[in-house]
Amino acid sequence: MLDGVKIGKVSGVTLTGDRVDVHLRIGSGIEVPANARGSLEQAAVLGDIYVALESPPLAERAGAVAPGGRIAL
Repeated sequence: MLDGVKIGKVSGVTLTGDRVDVHLRIGSGIEVPANARGSLEQAAVLGDIYVALESPPLAERAGAVAPGGRIAL
């Protein structure tokens, strides 16, 4: 989700050393700001966990994430 709107889905999860890489498949035409922040969220106690992305304010946005790019959680 980007700013509360579903934009794609998790396509894979990889354990890399002491971190987890979550791979997302994002719909075509969707631009995620390069300085977006991400977090893991859960809609309900028994609900699925999802990746929530939050855009910075318009004046602070810095380009778009390139395919294969990274966003820190």
